Amino acid sequence: MDRAQVLLRANLEVARGVDLDQVLHHLVDAARALVGAGCAALTVTPNGQPERVVQSAGDERLLALMAEGAALFRQVEWGGGPVRVPDFGALPAAATLPDGHALRGPLLRVPIVLGGRTLGHLDLSGRPEAVEFTEQDERMAVTLAATAAVAIDNASLFAEVRRRHAWQEAMIGVTTRALAGVHTPALLRELVYHTWRASGADGAGLSLLSRRGRHVRLVVAMGVLAPFEHLSTPLEGSFAQQAIRVGRAFQFDPHQHPTSAPYVVGTDVGRVLIAPVLGAQRAFGALTVARRGAAEPFEPIDQEMVSAFAAQAGLALEYDGAPAGRPHPAHHTPGGVNLWD
Repeated sequence: MDRAQVLLRANLEVARGVDLDQVLHHLVDAARALVGAGCAALTVTPNGQPERVVQSAGDERLLALMAEGAALFRQVEWGGGPVRVPDFGALPAAATLPDGHALRGPLLRVPIVLGGRTLGHLDLSGRPEAVEFTEQDERMAVTLAATAAVAIDNASLFAEVRRRHAWQEAMIGVTTRALAGVHTPALLRELVYHTWRASGADGAGLSLLSRRGRHVRLVVAMGVLAPFEHLSTPLEGSFAQQAIRVGRAFQFDPHQHPTSAPYVVGTDVGRVLIAPVLGAQRAFGALTVARRGAAEPFEPIDQEMVSAFAAQAGLALEYDGAPAGRPHPAHHTPGGVNLWD
């Protein structure tokens, strides 16, 4: 099969495929075949950090050696375009490689770019007899990287559509339950659960203000936030207070702030996104989602989604606390939800 056929089949796989891993495996195999490399690795880095690595090699030994070298690749400054290196072993980043390592020799790296955004890169190495990669090899790899960019972007769009659908379904369910008169505490627990699942986070929680507004308590918590359920902290200086003051969702690393670090040290809690829960005349608290460990930042769709669920929680609390036919006064506390000092 000539190079044109390999590229055409790669494009066909992208057009047919929905499963990103399957498509990327086909593309990395095609890349290795196109340039006659012993091993290839395609790394997806939508946020600057490796999110997914797909590898291909002529034998298991080369595959294992490619995995060893992956961390070294990340230490090299490549700039924004394709790079052909005559001998990877001569680079400072390869100084720790043992003698005879298969990754010594020529290396070709091309970025995976779409619309000015770098989505990852494709690495090719392990060429027989250390024959250097040519300009034609580079062109072939760049063409395949462009195909990979389309596949990665398509998968991202599919994932967002699925998440938005799950979000819609959850919102409809919660609204229907609220109108049916479900007791507010039970409704809020359902809302936190749906926020957790629809956002794809590793945990979610709802914090409500005390009667006097001096403290905030995590009244519902799930996933990685479950150990903190019922935790009460002063409102002053808290992230809940900050969210209420700015009136919008924001994210932070709790390990980097003195107010939250003592609570999360030694836990799985990583990145946190918090949104204010507001009524027409008062603030009720905040809705929080969290990811594990050194997680990537939340995306705009996450902020949009959690903000919508927080608004839904505010409506549920206001609806529960308002006498029939008129809104509740600013000092009213929704019955059975946050009756604590």
